[in-house]
Amino acid sequence: MDVMVQPPRGDGYGVDRWDGGGYGGLGDKQVQALEIATVNDLVRILDEHPQWLEALRERLLTREVLDLPQQLADFRANTERQLEAQGRQLNQLRDDIGPLKAAHVRNAARDAADMMAEAQ
Repeated sequence: MDVMVQPPRGDGYGVDRWDGGGYGGLGDKQVQALEIATVNDLVRILDEHPQWLEALRERLLTREVLDLPQQLADFRANTERQLEAQGRQLNQLRDDIGPLKAAHVRNAARDAADMMAEAQ
C-alpha cells in the first residue's frame, strides 16, 4: 500500500502555512512527506511520532478499551485492600481461637478427671 502523508496545503482561509495543529503538533516546522509502503514503514513512522500513535489509538479503540488500564489498576488496588482486610480478620480470628482451644483442653481434662473420680 502506497500512502503519502502530507500536511494540508491551506487552512481554508487563504493561509498556505501549516502550523501542525492536530497533525502532530509540529508547530511552524517544515514537514516532509512520509511514504508508507509497508507495515514496517507505518510502525517506524509511529515510533518517530508518538503523538500520532496516540491519536490513532484514540480513533481506533473504543473508550471502554482505552479505560481498561485505569480500571485494572483500580481493581487491583481494591483487591489488595480487601486481601489486607481479610488477612487482618484472619489474624484476629486466630488470636480469638487460641484461648478458646486452651479453655476447651482445660475443661476436657477437668471433665475427664471428674469422671475418673466419680468412677472410683
